[in-house]
Amino acid sequence: RSAEMYSHPHYLAFIREDGSTDPPDLPFGLQRLLNGMRQQLLPFLEDVLEFGLGYEAGQLENTLQMTTAIVHYYPEMTQQETLLTPAAFHCDDSFLTLNVESTPGIHGLGAVSESDESRPRIRRFSYGEVNSSIINLFVGGYLQTLSQGRWRSLLHSGSNPSNEDRLSITIFLGMPQLHGAIGEHVHTRGEQERRVYDWLSTSSRHDDWLATANFEEIQDMYSQGDSFDPAVRELLERPREHISKSRQRHLRAMRNARQRALELSRQ
Repeated sequence: RSAEMYSHPHYLAFIREDGSTDPPDLPFGLQRLLNGMRQQLLPFLEDVLEFGLGYEAGQLENTLQMTTAIVHYYPEMTQQETLLTPAAFHCDDSFLTLNVESTPGIHGLGAVSESDESRPRIRRFSYGEVNSSIINLFVGGYLQTLSQGRWRSLLHSGSNPSNEDRLSITIFLGMPQLHGAIGEHVHTRGEQERRVYDWLSTSSRHDDWLATANFEEIQDMYSQGDSFDPAVRELLERPREHISKSRQRHLRAMRNARQRALELSRQ
């Protein structure tokens, strides 16, 4: 569905649980990127999720998987009016989203900071002077549900704000063991996109307090429901495969680091 929305050239690949892809023969550079992320990055992100969600070290091992990769190519500058079109701003139907871009082109919609009392607004992410590609990590809608709203998904839109061409690779990360429990949010993204577009079209007629309150209702759409609870309990209680000695050392280091952080927080 999403690929049909793009007016610029793009390449779409689906990634199965066993690592095979559709189409089966990916461009060499993309396949190499996916292999590297699978081996080096996903275990680290599983550790981050375990720590952030309060799970024991190792409980999410081998659960985070890449599900879809989309390569976007923007040959020319994007007209900024496109940021105000329907479905331009959205949260991803994922647990986490990785984005690699040659030129900064991600726009976020929200408060600049937690202390900012003005209404939410559009801003382009800025990284200062960089001489290499940029990697972004977004919280997806399903992780917002899993964390019961503590981790909010990012309302964002991609474009090309420069006169040079832009390459952007987006990789969606899922947890196949929990995919059967997302039913109540299967239509949330589409409804949220509609409400965001309505908000962008009408918020100028409201004062800051009302505009912010309406926006927070939109942001909280993925926070509703508890359909993940049974699936999460089953996932955390599943028997685990034999753990290598190096992995055991890693898990002990993680537990020790958590214990030290807890002790420091109590001082």
